[in-house]
Amino acid sequence: MRDGGLLVSKGIKDPEPDLFGEPGVFLIRPDTTVYMAAVDSMPVARPRIADILGATKFFTDNNYPARGEA
Repeated sequence: MRDGGLLVSKGIKDPEPDLFGEPGVFLIRPDTTVYMAAVDSMPVARPRIADILGATKFFTDNNYPARGEA
């Protein structure tokens, strides 16, 4: 999980496992580089798939560069 960029949590109550990965969404370019990453530290506030698809269409249609590459 950590190698994939996810945050790892310890279970705090039943039926949680001892260790588990928090949610993450990654858009990967054909050359295998990361274009977008959204990693959560809580099991809430996950991006909606419709929002991700809409944003991806906008980025692709407008040749919008990935940010955070400096």
